[in-house]
Amino acid sequence: MKRFALLLFAGLFFASCGQQGAKQEEAEVATIGIAELVTTPMDFENQEVSIEGVINHMCRHSGDKLRLAEIGGEGLSIEVMLGEFASQFNPELEGKELAVTGILKTSVSNMDALEAELENAHEGEEGHECETTEEAIAKMKELGIDPNIVAYIEMTGFELK
Repeated sequence: MKRFALLLFAGLFFASCGQQGAKQEEAEVATIGIAELVTTPMDFENQEVSIEGVINHMCRHSGDKLRLAEIGGEGLSIEVMLGEFASQFNPELEGKELAVTGILKTSVSNMDALEAELENAHEGEEGHECETTEEAIAKMKELGIDPNIVAYIEMTGFELK
C-alpha cells in the first residue's frame, strides 16, 4: 500500500510539472499596435513583439524585408526583416494582411551628426563613443540633436491572414 501511495504521489508530481511547462510554452505575446512601436520604440527594444498589419511593400532587390502598415490607421508602417522566412514571401503578397512575431530592434539613423558634434567638441581627443543606444540618445538630446530612432522587427514567426 505504501508503494502504491508513493507511486501515486510521484505520478501526480510529474504530471503537475509537465502541465506547468506546457502552459509556459503556450503563452502568447500580446499584439501591439504599429503606431505604439514606431512612436515609443525604446520601450520595446530587444523584446519579442507581435503585430498585425498589411504588407504595403516587398523589397524587390534583396527580397529579405517588407514594410507592414497599420490596418485602418494613420498610415504608419514598420520594416520587418524576414531572415530565414524570406523564401516564403514575394511581391504578390502586397496588400495581404499579416501577423508577425519577432524581436524589435532600433537604430539611430543620424549617428553621423553625433559623431561630428563630438569630434568638433573634443578635437584631437579619443574615447568619446557611446556604448549603448540609450547613451547615444541621451548625448544627442543634450547636444540638441534629434536622434531619429528607427524601429524594425527581426521576424521569428508569421501568419498570413
